[in-house]
Amino acid sequence: MAKNGATLIRMKKHPGGRPPLRYDPELHPVIVRLYMAAGGTVEGLAEELGISRDTLYRWRRRYPEFRDAWRRGYQDPVAKIEGAMYKLATGYEEDDVKIFQFQGRAVVIPYRKKHPPDAHAGQFLLKNYAPEKFKDKHEVHQTTDILDIGLPPEEFPDD
Repeated sequence: MAKNGATLIRMKKHPGGRPPLRYDPELHPVIVRLYMAAGGTVEGLAEELGISRDTLYRWRRRYPEFRDAWRRGYQDPVAKIEGAMYKLATGYEEDDVKIFQFQGRAVVIPYRKKHPPDAHAGQFLLKNYAPEKFKDKHEVHQTTDILDIGLPPEEFPDD
């Protein structure tokens, strides 16, 4: 009862926020894989799905197929970049065209374009794939043993 004798009616509190989006095991893993493979961000994916980041991470923890799709989508661009870096490091050839103007008309001449190996790309790959062998900084651990020549320290010869 309130101070004036009236009875207070307690109303249910409105939960606020967005209405919950139900997880769809057929649709959402496909969306997350495609979105992450295109280089999307977590914030962008949450906005695209109309959910919060917390919900996105909750789905990732709760649904294994969603988590796996997330990982595969994230790894797709990494694999593409690794492949491109390898091609750059080892050199490659590709078909290309040159376009010239001859007597007022465009002339298209196909040819094979050669890209020589790039030493910097090779160095980058080696440092990342075999860091123990190709790192810039090598640590040297040196130990010395004291030679016992049978003299007390005060009798050591001066240099």
